[in-house]
Amino acid sequence: SDRISSLACGLKKIGIDIVETDDGFIINGDKNNFLGNVELDTYCDHRLAMSFFVAGLLCKNEILIKDFNWVNTSFPEFLKLFTKISA
Repeated sequence: SDRISSLACGLKKIGIDIVETDDGFIINGDKNNFLGNVELDTYCDHRLAMSFFVAGLLCKNEILIKDFNWVNTSFPEFLKLFTKISA
């Protein structure tokens, strides 16, 4: 996947003011813009799934991450770790 474009697209859906550049992106604003209440596509990329999960922790509303199971590609203990941290 085009990770920069995919991440920028997902963060825009969450409510973030983000501008994509050739080699990255610029985020304007603060965490109060993380609105949520959206469905995000991982594009079969485990890194996007984990990034959207962490961003979702800051959202005012829930998000749905499609095909979250791609996380198991590189970090099958990901959810267990976050459950342990938040306990």
